[in-house]
Parts: sequence; C-alpha cells; structure tokens
Amino acid sequence: MDRHDFLKTLTEELARLGWSEEELTRRRKGNPWKMALAARLCRGRTLTVKAVCARLHNWMQGGTPVQ
Repeated sequence: MDRHDFLKTLTEELARLGWSEEELTRRRKGNPWKMALAARLCRGRTLTVKAVCARLHNWMQGGTPVQ
C-alpha cells in the first residue's frame, strides 16, 4: 500500500464510520474501531507503522504503537 492507497483507504473507512479526521484526535488510542483501522492500514503497507500511527493520532512509546 503506497501513500495514495493509504489515504484512499483512510478516507473510505472514515466515511464508513461517519467520522471526520478530527474525530481521530478525539477518540482514545485504544478505541476498538481505531485499532481495527490501524491494523487494516498496516497490512500490505509500504508506510512505516510509525507513519500510520501518526496519521491516526495513536501515540508511540519507544517506537512501538500503543494498543
């Protein structure tokens, strides 16, 4: 998954959930929907996990995504 595919998938999933990008910052990092979205975006990715977590506003500790 390149950056274009990542952004397309993110946009589609946010629309499906009825969320805006601002909603990602309001939702807790352990939100089940947010974690499922992160897992889907990490599959087949060329972006780093850190980049995916940053985009989803999931905090990182020591380079490991917080779940």
